[in-house]
Amino acid sequence: MLSKSASADPSDSDGADDRPGRRRSPWVIAAAAGIGLFVGLGAVTAVGAVTGSGVFNTGPTPQQQAAVVLRADALVLLRVAGQVDQAEDLQALNAAGDNAQSVLRGVQLRTALVDKINDQKVRLLTQRVHAATVAAITGDAQLADVTEKHLDAWDDAQSAVSNASGTLDASNVQVVALDTKHPIRVNVTLLDHSTAHASRYLTKSAKRLANYERKLAAFRRKHRRQIQAAADYEASVSSQMSAYEQTRTDLQKYLTDAKEFYTHIDDFRSELQAAGTRRQGILSTLSSITPPAPVAAAHQGLIDVLNKAVSGTEIGVRLADATQKLRDQGDGTSGFDLPEYKQFQDASDEITNTLGANMAAWQSAVAAYEKSLKSGKGAPEKPSI
Repeated sequence: MLSKSASADPSDSDGADDRPGRRRSPWVIAAAAGIGLFVGLGAVTAVGAVTGSGVFNTGPTPQQQAAVVLRADALVLLRVAGQVDQAEDLQALNAAGDNAQSVLRGVQLRTALVDKINDQKVRLLTQRVHAATVAAITGDAQLADVTEKHLDAWDDAQSAVSNASGTLDASNVQVVALDTKHPIRVNVTLLDHSTAHASRYLTKSAKRLANYERKLAAFRRKHRRQIQAAADYEASVSSQMSAYEQTRTDLQKYLTDAKEFYTHIDDFRSELQAAGTRRQGILSTLSSITPPAPVAAAHQGLIDVLNKAVSGTEIGVRLADATQKLRDQGDGTSGFDLPEYKQFQDASDEITNTLGANMAAWQSAVAAYEKSLKSGKGAPEKPSI
């Protein structure tokens, strides 16, 4: 049990000075703690204002703002150029152009972000690079307008893409410096390669198409001559066959009249000889005509008919001679009852049958030949563009 004179202050036990001037007031201690907290917060705030990583964030720096825009631009341009570079035909180039057109609006909308960058140097760099990106994508978008008839529709746009590529290449070092930890690299090499690839393809296609059109024009000129020659041939042969048909009509009329009325043998012979002369002339003309190769066999069929026709008139002349001989002997037998007339009639029937079949075969061959000429069979194959 402690005595009343014993001190309850622990400091008394280790000899501490208990003079009034040395005692610590609780308010003093609290004030010191408050000052320390204020100083600490001020330091954090100061660091935050400088680095942007403190409690009170002041927003991205101009470099960071520029990096956001240009990184997005670079990714879009990479996809657009990559699709152009992989295109293997006109349809694929058109599709690449359509894709470029579809993403262009989104790229253009970032122009507003560029204009808000408050550092003039950074803003001017970003505007230059962003505008070049827009120009390159706009140029590739015009690949959608290229057609077989207008393979040169991309010529002006190609120049614009190449100029944009030069701007991007010249600015690459400054763009990389915007974010050294995660550098932004515009793939100018791919852009140049894709532009050259599309240009080579369209130039090569234009040459192939021009070569095809030259061959096609020559083919058409040649075929126009062939078509005209075929028409001339058909007209010539048709005219000769019409003349032959007329000899048949005239001779048949004469024979019909001879059965009904008295006909002198000399007149009958003269009519046959005249018909024979005309047929021989027709035969000579047909033989002198050179038919197109696909019609040659059918043409020969008409010549065979004319040969039979000439022979038929010779049989008729023999009939006239036989009849005259009977008259000279005082025999009144009708010439139509003589064996020579039957030979003459058989020859005429055979000619009639052969003429119909051979004429039909010739007309069919001529029609098929002319159709083949007009259909462009054998024309040069159009290249795939």
